[in-house]
Amino acid sequence: MKVSFCEHNIASGKLRDKLLKEYPQIETSVNKCIGECACCGYKPIVRVDGKYIESESEEELYETIIKMYL
Repeated sequence: MKVSFCEHNIASGKLRDKLLKEYPQIETSVNKCIGECACCGYKPIVRVDGKYIESESEEELYETIIKMYL
């Protein structure tokens, strides 16, 4: 599983750190842009294996990523 973060998105900080700590086997990257600027500025969003996943909170996004992983 590969999770890509936009460096400008709120999720690129704490959420990425939490994933790296709890699931180091998940490949993560921080990019200048993940191509979803319309959502990126106001809600947590990542790209997981090429699919955009957005949420209302970082915790909800984390749970979604983990469900996809497991």
